[in-house]
Amino acid sequence: MPGLLTIRRPKSFLPAWSAPQTDLLLLGLVLLVGGFLRAAFLLRATVFIIPDSDKYFLPGFQLAHGQGFDLAARRTPLYPAFIAAVVAGIGQDLASLALAQHMLGLLTVGLAYCLGRITFGRWAALLAGLLTALNGSLLVAEQTVTSETLFTCLLMVAAVAAVLALRGGPSWLFALAGSLLGLAALARPVGLGLFPGLPMALLAMRPGAGRWARLSGLYAAGFLVVLLPWMARNYLTLQVFSTEGAFGQTLVGRTVRHDRFVFVDPQAAPDPDSNRQRARELMQEAANRNSFITPLRRRLMQEQGLTELQANRLMRDLAVGAILHQPAYFAAGTARFFVALALGWPERLRDAWDSRREPSAREEWESHPEIAALLGPPDPVQERQFAQAEKLATLYQPGRWGAPLLALCLIGLVAALGRPAWRPALLMGLWAMALIAVGVAFVGPVLRYRYPAEPFLATLAGGGLAALLTRARPIAGRLR
Repeated sequence: MPGLLTIRRPKSFLPAWSAPQTDLLLLGLVLLVGGFLRAAFLLRATVFIIPDSDKYFLPGFQLAHGQGFDLAARRTPLYPAFIAAVVAGIGQDLASLALAQHMLGLLTVGLAYCLGRITFGRWAALLAGLLTALNGSLLVAEQTVTSETLFTCLLMVAAVAAVLALRGGPSWLFALAGSLLGLAALARPVGLGLFPGLPMALLAMRPGAGRWARLSGLYAAGFLVVLLPWMARNYLTLQVFSTEGAFGQTLVGRTVRHDRFVFVDPQAAPDPDSNRQRARELMQEAANRNSFITPLRRRLMQEQGLTELQANRLMRDLAVGAILHQPAYFAAGTARFFVALALGWPERLRDAWDSRREPSAREEWESHPEIAALLGPPDPVQERQFAQAEKLATLYQPGRWGAPLLALCLIGLVAALGRPAWRPALLMGLWAMALIAVGVAFVGPVLRYRYPAEPFLATLAGGGLAALLTRARPIAGRLR
């Protein structure tokens, strides 16, 4: 009988997962990978510093101990405030800060999955989450006393709110996205350069002129509500209506350390102001040697009796003048640096590892008696574990896959332009490009200025993969 010949498939021992359950399972997998890697790295590596680390850590340390909040003129307040919270709530050892930053890094991993999920879909989310979880550059940043980790996490939260708004969410999400981006700008001023991204992405959704103006206004209002109080404070104390007291001072690094601009033209008459002429000579000397900015600033302060803020402003003004005098050279260098940083290059863990032995960084840190004892070279146990830590940090280095990764990102961007459901992902492309462009224009090709763009690039690469898979399915069906 036909019924007796019917073959029944055995029941699967796996449950039928719903979409939310599948997402929770994949998100848990991504977080497990990221958490395991961070725990293993934290237990093997020392905490790294950069020459500016003491400028961040000292105000936070003093705030946590009730000694005021004496912030350097060119510093924004959020990262030192975060350090104060860590010192007060977890501990003042540098490892406590690294632990807190790895927790933020793990949150960034989860947000990368969520961002991929609400833009390109589940497969893009999985790739974005795994690439962010395994990213060696982000791992090193989380182990360093620098603001990139906090800034990146805030940017990711802002991006999730912005994409949900672009996908037709409530109007208040635009104000929330603006407020979150404002907070990110209070962690790193480069966040200001990302402001036009959301209104531009909104234009691609074709909302109509009135609706575009209203939603962009909500976004701007949320942004300004966060920033204006700090800008007013800077105006009252430093006479500069800006998020930082020495706005544009980073241009000194671009013109002196990463390029060779002309500050003293032998064919031109000397500066009528003898002090400015001497400053030009010192900056030309520094540019010829590609030297760091701190010794130059210190020498100017000593020779001319300037405060740190006055020295910063003088160097900034001379740097802007040099750029205006050589605009084509500046534009060509910016384009060259943009391509180099967009492709990236492999990170050497040894450079970060030896940062606590670097004389200038140690000298700056140890000049503050309150925190001097917290710094020391890597202990012998950590030194023996360097090889293991290096393997963890090099599991995935974006700089080793620069061209293929960038190609996937470009495919993701093109796919977002052509498919309305994916169009909110344009925001990530705009923000990633803005982060790299502002970094190279104001500073130069510094790898850590690419770190905050890494989760956006990973999500766009996931979108590129999703687009290729979408194209491949019909072809595979025809072949079958």
